Amino acid sequence: MFDAEVVCKKIFKAVYIARMMRNSLEPVAYIHIKAGKTAFVGANEMYDNFARLKWDSPLSTADLEISLDPGLPDNSLEIEFVENFFDDEKRADKYEVQEDDRRIVF
Repeated sequence: MFDAEVVCKKIFKAVYIARMMRNSLEPVAYIHIKAGKTAFVGANEMYDNFARLKWDSPLSTADLEISLDPGLPDNSLEIEFVENFFDDEKRADKYEVQEDDRRIVF
């Protein structure tokens, strides 16, 4: 069963761990996610839950970017990569989360 709050906590934890392992203090801009049908249908609920979860945390600047992937099972999503902010002088720093945290099944 899809529970947006539980899914968002798993996303938050995966990205937080990846950020800390990189010793990065740069603000996260986007968390890119591919979603199966059920997760994609619940995208608005995930946006809302993640906004509440990230409040006043090291990931407070992060936004979810969720796209439908018909190749994924309906009851799963996959964190593709994390992207930090960038400007005209610096390209976006992109990185992946740990392999064990990449796919979330509910």
